[in-house]
Amino acid sequence: MSPLPVALVGAGHRAATVYAPLLLGPLSDRFRLVGIVARSDYRVPGLAQGLDLPWGLDLSDAADWGARGLILCASAHANGPLGLQAASLGLPLLLETPLALELPDAIRLAEALEGAPVEVAEQNPRFGDTLLWRRIVQEGWLGRVQAVASDAAGYRYHAASVARAILGRPHARHAVGLRTVFDEDHGPEALYAGTLSTEGGAIYQVRDGEALHRGAWQRGGWWLAGTGGSLRPDGVQRRDHGPLPIESRLEAGRRRWSCGPLEVVDPLPHLDADAAAVARCLLDWLARIDGRVTETAWSVDDALRDLAWCVAIERAATLGVRVSVPQLLGTCRFLGGR
Repeated sequence: MSPLPVALVGAGHRAATVYAPLLLGPLSDRFRLVGIVARSDYRVPGLAQGLDLPWGLDLSDAADWGARGLILCASAHANGPLGLQAASLGLPLLLETPLALELPDAIRLAEALEGAPVEVAEQNPRFGDTLLWRRIVQEGWLGRVQAVASDAAGYRYHAASVARAILGRPHARHAVGLRTVFDEDHGPEALYAGTLSTEGGAIYQVRDGEALHRGAWQRGGWWLAGTGGSLRPDGVQRRDHGPLPIESRLEAGRRRWSCGPLEVVDPLPHLDADAAAVARCLLDWLARIDGRVTETAWSVDDALRDLAWCVAIERAATLGVRVSVPQLLGTCRFLGGR
């Protein structure tokens, strides 16, 4: 099969340091990068010239170059408007998250993309350690999962996507929360905490907000608890079998995560964690275009529900009321599935 001709939409950091190196390097046998579209000529001329590619400022330029797919990697606030523009071209799309900054805009985009071969490039459910956590849950090592929690400043919809992936993508019911503002020397900082219940009986707990920032951007703090054991990033504690460590190692250039007999391996050698997750996004997109849905695929439905989980928790924390997630999504006719 010949490589799929694609265009990048965006000329910023991720286009230059993640997507272009993957498309022109280890994935060049599956994709052919034909050009770069940007919203302004601030960065794109230098990037395109360095890669010996044409560039333009209009999405229609991509079709002129022969692109049969668009990779939208501009910026969070541009995702919604660009997605709507790209939908009108009828080309397969790879979208970064969030779909939009506001839930109504995300719903509008989801409805515009209904039925199209669109993959969402939400990396976090496709990191190797997250995939291993999901395998541990699938194997039943924790019994029935009762809670999944995250304490990671600034993670927002990424944390929701990880929780949904680990729990098997359950639908949400209600959210409750609390928001507190701290008076710091440089100004007020907010912290919110919330709990969201799911149809499967598990709860998702999260603490997030500016007040968790202390020096370096914090990520981590995940834990899961079930009827048969618990899980943290460093290992599993099984009620009837004792502890099992989670290990990470490099072998022949590929990162491997393992816990007992379970193992997850990077899709390509010599990639860092970020690039490996993006590579999975791109390969899942190619499979979707070919009419196949992989286990790690992330749909527009998934991205919309990720955002709805966040909005529900933040709204509950801000207003001090219980928020129904189905009611938030009640006007959306999309919500098809993977």
